[in-house]
Amino acid sequence: MSSDSHPQRLSEIRAGVHTELSFQHRNRSRESCTMPAAPYIDAEAFREYLNAVGLEIPSQTSPAEACEQAVRGLDAQRARELRHLVEQLLAGSATLHPEVRQAISHTLLPALCNAAERTH
Repeated sequence: MSSDSHPQRLSEIRAGVHTELSFQHRNRSRESCTMPAAPYIDAEAFREYLNAVGLEIPSQTSPAEACEQAVRGLDAQRARELRHLVEQLLAGSATLHPEVRQAISHTLLPALCNAAERTH
């Protein structure tokens, strides 16, 4: 997968989540439509996000293992891509599965901080 296709794949994933949520929202009764549901990022969705930025994370990989694989051989470009992904996930309205949030906090964030320190 070329690096040019990573933002496109990430956009496709986001669009798919948005489309699915819009469909679910339209098909609820009026009483239950007061607030649309935020996307839920479980282990599989998290793996898809990592794959969308160019990593090859096999299916059935735990969030912790996925993060460990993501930071192996971390270079400046991958660090930027992962930092952008983490910022979007943490700042967005999505709900992160506890294992995903823990893996980000314990593995990705420290590695990204170390990578940022090395470049300064």
